[in-house]
Amino acid sequence: MKMRSNRLLSKIAFAVVVFFGAAVSVIAFTEPAFAAPQQAATTPARAVTVATVNIQNAKIISREGNMLHIAFDLTNREGVQSGVRYAVELIATTTKGQFLADEKVYPATLTLAEHSSTHVDITYTAPSVLSGVFTVLLVSRNDSGLSLGITSIGTVTLTATQGVELLPSSCYLTVAGEKGSPHYALSQGVDIAADELLRLTCTAQNHDATSVTATPSFTTHYRTSFGDIVAQTGGDTAPITFAPNEQKMVTLALPKAEAPQAYDVTFNVHTGAATSNTITAHYVLRGASATVQMLSLDKDYYQVGDAAAMSMFWSPAARGPRLSLASTTSPSAASFSATLTDGRGTACAEVLTGPLKGSLDFHASFSITKDCLDPQVSVALMDVSGKTLAQRTLKMSSPRQLSPLVVPLVVVLLVALCGYLFWRYRRKEATPTMRVLLPLLLFGVACGMPLAQAHADTFYTTCNTFIYGENLNCPWAPTTVNFDKTTYAPGEQVTIAFLTLGSLSAQLVDTGEVLSQTNVIDLGYFVNQYSSGTYTFTAPSTPGAYQVGFTLAAVVEYSDQLSEVGASALNVVVYDNYTMSYTVVAVAAPPPPPAIPSGCGWGTLNDTCWSPPPSGTTYVTASCAADGVNTYIRWTPVPGETGFRVVMNTGAVAWCPTYWTLGEYSYGNYYCSIYTPPDGYSGTMSNPASYFPTNFGSSYGAWVKVMFGAVEGEPSNTANFSCAPPPPGNVSASCSADRGHADVHWNPAPGATGYRVVMNIGAVAWCPPSWTFGSWSAGNNYCSIYTPLNGYNGTDWNPAIMFETMIDRSYGAWVKSTNNGIESEPSNVSYFTCTAPPSVLPDLTAGAVTPTTATVDTATTFSSTINNATAATGASFPNFFQVATAANGGGTITDLTSSTMGALVAGGSNTATSPSYTFPSVDTYSVRACADKDWAGGAGFISESDELNNCGAWTPVTVTAVDTTPLDDDTIAPTVTLSSSGGGGGGGGGGGGW
Repeated sequence: MKMRSNRLLSKIAFAVVVFFGAAVSVIAFTEPAFAAPQQAATTPARAVTVATVNIQNAKIISREGNMLHIAFDLTNREGVQSGVRYAVELIATTTKGQFLADEKVYPATLTLAEHSSTHVDITYTAPSVLSGVFTVLLVSRNDSGLSLGITSIGTVTLTATQGVELLPSSCYLTVAGEKGSPHYALSQGVDIAADELLRLTCTAQNHDATSVTATPSFTTHYRTSFGDIVAQTGGDTAPITFAPNEQKMVTLALPKAEAPQAYDVTFNVHTGAATSNTITAHYVLRGASATVQMLSLDKDYYQVGDAAAMSMFWSPAARGPRLSLASTTSPSAASFSATLTDGRGTACAEVLTGPLKGSLDFHASFSITKDCLDPQVSVALMDVSGKTLAQRTLKMSSPRQLSPLVVPLVVVLLVALCGYLFWRYRRKEATPTMRVLLPLLLFGVACGMPLAQAHADTFYTTCNTFIYGENLNCPWAPTTVNFDKTTYAPGEQVTIAFLTLGSLSAQLVDTGEVLSQTNVIDLGYFVNQYSSGTYTFTAPSTPGAYQVGFTLAAVVEYSDQLSEVGASALNVVVYDNYTMSYTVVAVAAPPPPPAIPSGCGWGTLNDTCWSPPPSGTTYVTASCAADGVNTYIRWTPVPGETGFRVVMNTGAVAWCPTYWTLGEYSYGNYYCSIYTPPDGYSGTMSNPASYFPTNFGSSYGAWVKVMFGAVEGEPSNTANFSCAPPPPGNVSASCSADRGHADVHWNPAPGATGYRVVMNIGAVAWCPPSWTFGSWSAGNNYCSIYTPLNGYNGTDWNPAIMFETMIDRSYGAWVKSTNNGIESEPSNVSYFTCTAPPSVLPDLTAGAVTPTTATVDTATTFSSTINNATAATGASFPNFFQVATAANGGGTITDLTSSTMGALVAGGSNTATSPSYTFPSVDTYSVRACADKDWAGGAGFISESDELNNCGAWTPVTVTAVDTTPLDDDTIAPTVTLSSSGGGGGGGGGGGGW
């Protein structure tokens, strides 16, 4: 009964400690939003914090081919952040630098409360058109483009398999008609007037061994690719044809948004079989604009008489490198209007209006006139005429709070419990359980107190710029700094990622050590660009709070454009210091097993000496997790136990994880063991468990001994298990065109060193060479084969194997992953039937185009011979012509209206004629005809033996100017003079006609 009382007391005390610690944490961490950041003592603070969102604990969980499974946490320290979005970016490293090769912004939009954390699991599939090694970034911004967090989660190696790839290092922007045709980087933010045309030029590579037709696609986003989709006009969407494995330069007019502002245009092309990587171009449409980057309230509930503090970070009109040369300005916001309502839309305060006083970090206060539950604040920015340039709304949810008596009651209980334990301790009546309760309570109080945790900050600086002797305002130079974790163990590697306009240096404030900048990602060679990278260093060996100081040097230059007009380069240098903190926390070692009192024989049980160990064993289960590294050993509890001794047989592996003890049964036969209390590690008293890291392809045996005091009970059963890799996914098999073989494809599995492919062949008692024949039962046979990575016709990232098949036979194929001879569970089964090839089909082709010359501004009609081979078409079909603005189908391609041709017999032909077409300029164009199609992406109307040869070769057409040479004297027409005599009325009428 005494033991049960102590255990009950322990549970009560532990619950109180946890509850009190949590309550103290919430109270201690309640700080005003946008508190000033902690600064180095010798440097005055000029940087302003605008957001504290962080990406933490980010990692690639698994990979299947081009598909990445990614997990991370989005945390927020201060204030409320709304409109939070996140993206995966692939960064390509080339001899020209590093470039954004692909980006996927996920549709989820989050609102992060103060002191909150949200776990996110996503899947990212890299385009099948990419090849090379890419850095994988996780990036977070809000829907107004404010940078919130950034971190690198490793690299991936990709191999292109099909489709058209856009080479980001080759891409640039030009403004139609601009003097000298200067090139602008995609991220430079080139500014254009409403009547100007922006063009994108990229080199594209066709990875298919056949001709493909790619269709361009554009999407325009507000400010950045994280912003909402907005209306757009224009843009070249005409299909582009690529010859097999062709690489060529493509120039397209970009669409434009309607209202002045900064925008991102995302661009890719579709070939039907695949979609290219996504290229993002940033530009500014000149005119009056402003942006509410961030909006927040200091509380999520207000009562009558309260003052509600509103914080806003805004940015003025977007600018670009050409604006200073255009003799124009982009006016921005001059005043604001803000409303505060409750969740039902009822006003909680009078509307706030007033001028914007220069500072981008704006604060205002509402006087609350009624209780405000679920408050909603809306702010609008207006120009001098009162026109709204930007607006933003923040909706908050008010918590349904606990009684205010809860925390005082917890404090009273805690004090009473501590007093009771101290009294028993002083009277020397404390049991072993009570002896640890007092320090446990003190530790719980300490855990409830706030520590300086690592975090992410977005901050900005202001500066002045000078050009032509005129002092202009440089609005802001934003920077985001992101720690990869919340806290660190002593000696652990700390990684800090950053995104900044300009350059950033860092040093450890406490030690003075200057940190080295690594993995810098420079998004282009043009100035006025954002860059990102990482700092890495080793955490101190002593637990505590530490600091890192950052010095921002933002340099903005427009030298390329200014040199064209003879002006000096514009240089803006901003130096500001900013200090961020992180925490090193000691890693708790497992408690040692209880010591055996001297002269107490086998040990003690509840302070009583006894000799034979009590009876009672436990049942153990253990198995590998799907990822092969998160294995849990579980067992059933035994009444009266005080702990467990867990043993793992590791075979020939002479290694144990931290806190496990390595032992050896015999030469080359090792084990790991560890003591765990009933509520230790990953288990609980009602469901004890212990964690052991495992490897794919290894076999283990686990057992447990129950401990009573310092005495170990009998061993449990042994749970033997092997760590097989997960089965491959998406197994597919199909017959070839000749029905002579089938290709089996599957997605690679993490940890696999090879694959076991099984083919169900039914009643057929034959297998191809190298395949092993087997039989499940009479008339139910199979063939199997082991293939290593890179075996047969497969690769590491696109495994495949070929199997010989027979006509009119049905098959089923599945695959098992293997590692060190250990096989996974079977994959899905892919069923297919190899039917006889189809009967003879027609084959329509288009011949060369005539004529090959034309005159500018003169309508021209083209013709081509359509031929049919092998079999009659049996029906009529359409044909159409294409005109390209450059040779060999280059430039912009225009599809002309199709026409219909009657049915053709086998070996028959007929002539197709195009609509008239007028060439706008003197140049070399190209024209071709396509049979059995009414547009470039059409699939055809006649079933053919070859559906890929309908379009003929491009025929060059030379377009010349109109001949304006005067005629020779001998060819001048005679002058005819008409006269009339009599019949004057008729003559007069004729003269009037002339």
